[in-house]
Amino acid sequence: MRGAGFVLGAGLLTVAIAMSPAMMGANAASAPATRTAEPKAEEIRQAVSQLAHPVPSQRQAARRQLVQWGLRVTDELKRVAEGPNLEAALQARDLLESLDSAFFQGGQISLEADRAEVNWDEPFALTVTVRNPTGGPLKVTWAAPTTAPAVPPPAEATQVAALLDVADFLVVRGPDGEEVEVRIDPIERDPVVRAVVERRASGVQPTHLLEPGGEARLRIPEFNRGWARYPTLSPGTYRISIRYQPAWKDQKWVEEGLGLTESAPIEVRVRGGAPKSICDSNRPMGLKLKQSGGDLVVELQNLWDRPQWVNLDFGDDLEVQARLTWQAQRLTLFGEDGVEVSPRLTAVERREPLLRLAPDEAITVGRVSMGDFREALIKAGRRRSGRYEVTVRYQFLSEVQNFRAALAARKRTIEVPTHLYTGVAFCREYVSVQNEAK
Repeated sequence: MRGAGFVLGAGLLTVAIAMSPAMMGANAASAPATRTAEPKAEEIRQAVSQLAHPVPSQRQAARRQLVQWGLRVTDELKRVAEGPNLEAALQARDLLESLDSAFFQGGQISLEADRAEVNWDEPFALTVTVRNPTGGPLKVTWAAPTTAPAVPPPAEATQVAALLDVADFLVVRGPDGEEVEVRIDPIERDPVVRAVVERRASGVQPTHLLEPGGEARLRIPEFNRGWARYPTLSPGTYRISIRYQPAWKDQKWVEEGLGLTESAPIEVRVRGGAPKSICDSNRPMGLKLKQSGGDLVVELQNLWDRPQWVNLDFGDDLEVQARLTWQAQRLTLFGEDGVEVSPRLTAVERREPLLRLAPDEAITVGRVSMGDFREALIKAGRRRSGRYEVTVRYQFLSEVQNFRAALAARKRTIEVPTHLYTGVAFCREYVSVQNEAK
C-alpha cells in the first residue's frame, strides 16, 4: 500500500476487459484490455517443455507465454517442478512462486461508488467487482464470502480490512491531480483492527480463487471517512481507479508494461471542502494560546478529519489523567531558565471527564490570569515584567487498552471510547507582561 508502506505481494499478468459504463451505471467504470486466446493442454505442455531449452531466448519466450496464461498452467508446472530435469524444475518453481501471488489475471475489473456527490465529511462506499471470463481460475485479493459468523467482527475492523484488501492497487487523485494517500488512525486503539493491519503488513493476504464465469465483489464502506480512508478534504472532483502491475524480476517486462492493469476511473464530486485548519494540519490535535481580557486562555482543538475524544481529567496520575503544563522563558540577550506556571483550569460542566470534539472544534482547557502569572514569575525569582516566550503542553500518553485496565484497577467506571486521543499537543506564543499600574 503506497500510503501505509505495505506490500501485498508481487503478481503476474493481469488483463482487464471492458464493460460499457452505460451497463455499469453513471458512476461506475471498467477499462478495456486485450485478452489472450485460451490455451490448449498441448500448447501448455509444449511451452513448459521449453523451460529447459538450451537457448536462453527460447526459455525466456516460454516464461513470457506461460505468464500470460496464468493459473491455468500451474498443474503442468507442478509436474515439471518435481521432475528430474534440474533447469526445467528451477524455472517451473520460480514461475509457481510468482503465480501464487498473481492477482486478477485475465479478469474484468470495475468500480462503482454509491454516491456521485458528497460533502467532505459525508461517507460514500466503493464497490470493486471482478468477473472471470477466462477458461481458468483467477485470484482476487480478498477472502471468499462465507456464512455470517456467530459473533460478527466489529464494523470498524471490517471496514479497515476491506480497504486494505485493495489499497495497494487503488489510485485516488484529488482535484489538483495529485494522489491522495491512504490514512489510517492509530491501530493500537483496538486489538481486532491491529490484527487486521499487522496481518497484511506481514505479507499474509487473504485471497480466494474465482472460477471461470464467476464474479467477486468487495464493498468498502466509508471509503473516505472510515478508520482507514482516502480523505476528501478539498472541494472538486476526485478520480478513483485501480492500477496494478506485478513486480517482475525482469526489469524489461516492467518497462514494457507487461501485465499492467488499469481500470477506467470513476468520479466523485466533493461539494464543500474541510476547514482550512484541517486541510493545513500535519497533526491530529493542536493547542492555541491567546489573551482574553486579563487572562491567558488555552484551547485544545481537533485538527483531524474525524471526531476525537479527549481526556480533560488533569492530575499527576498519568495512567488515567492528562497533564497541562505551562513554561515561561523571559527573552533576554543572555537567556534564562524556564519556569513552570500552574494554571487555573476552567471548570467544564460535564458528567464524565472525557469529551468528544468534532473536526475543527475547540474547547478551553485552561486559563490563568495575568496577575497570577506575574506572581508565579516573582516566586520563581523572575522579573514580573518583560517579554516572555510561553510554551503550553497538553499530554495524555495512556493507550486506550492500558487506560481501560488502569481505570478498572482503580475501580473507576468510565466508558472509554475507542478514538480517544493519545499524544502530546503544544503551542508556543510570545506574551508581554507589564507591571501592574499603581
